[in-house]
Amino acid sequence: MFLLVLLLGIPVFNQDRPDIFVAIKGIGENSGMLPNEKGVSLPLISLHEGDLIVERLFYFQVVRPNQPLRITSPRYVARYNLSQAKFESIKKLDVDENQEMLEIPAVENQIEKPIEYTELWDLYNQLLRPFQNGQSANFDQKTINAATRFRKAFKHYAEKPLLKYYENRGGGFFAFVEKVAKYGN
Repeated sequence: MFLLVLLLGIPVFNQDRPDIFVAIKGIGENSGMLPNEKGVSLPLISLHEGDLIVERLFYFQVVRPNQPLRITSPRYVARYNLSQAKFESIKKLDVDENQEMLEIPAVENQIEKPIEYTELWDLYNQLLRPFQNGQSANFDQKTINAATRFRKAFKHYAEKPLLKYYENRGGGFFAFVEKVAKYGN
């Protein structure tokens, strides 16, 4: 089962801090025009003119009997401005439609006990404000722990063939997470 967002157990939106689930829900509510066979990436975080931007990539999944799951490269990107609590767009990406399918490797358990998605969303939430504020040093222990756990969880849940897309569209956030996690060591 690949990253299909279940809207159960939605955390209450805390207006004092950004909430990743608001963006996930906003993107989900506006992606109905895409085919049902779509898969959706984990949220990609970036800053644009000081605003927190959440993007999710949409790709197609191909399931064939006795074959591993295959996906296309991302075909669409949805963008949500979390700072303004506003869905912005879904855009078709400029990709070669005949590109080879990407095989999803079997999930390797890289963390002792996989965390639930709701916990992953909470880790995003703990890291959003420090990232937005451009915090570069003197991280508190809660932020360090969140970055360390996020890094492990992301490696577990992210679709391996899409890692270059994650880096391309959310590299600043992932570099921030790495820096915070290393700060604690």
